[in-house]
Amino acid sequence: MKLLADKGMVNEGIGGILFRATAERLAKRYTASIGSYRRALAEARDDRLKRMIYLNLGRIYFHQSLYKESLEQFSQALALDDKDPAPRIWMGKNYKAMGDKEKARMIWSEILTNDSTNAEAKELLKSL
Repeated sequence: MKLLADKGMVNEGIGGILFRATAERLAKRYTASIGSYRRALAEARDDRLKRMIYLNLGRIYFHQSLYKESLEQFSQALALDDKDPAPRIWMGKNYKAMGDKEKARMIWSEILTNDSTNAEAKELLKSL
């Protein structure tokens, strides 16, 4: 991270903050990444960008087994674009991980009702 900070402006502007957050996430420095994504979220004005940040935060929390926090992030992403299946896919993954397979099944089935070609939802339903 020091090299990135020395070579680039990773603390300047939304693009730099997002670059830093992503680099921290890839390096599995999750606490730092969450902080950087939160900073980016505070500066983001575009709903598409906010949705992407919420999705990344949700994935980080999911991989840390913080399912309640993860669900909150995916709910925020869904509120910004209720047609995007990605937040619902991940919400189902959270419910499955928490042991609520019926809720996961319901969510993934709903995705397939709206888009019968969604391969990921099909595979996830098979895994139940």
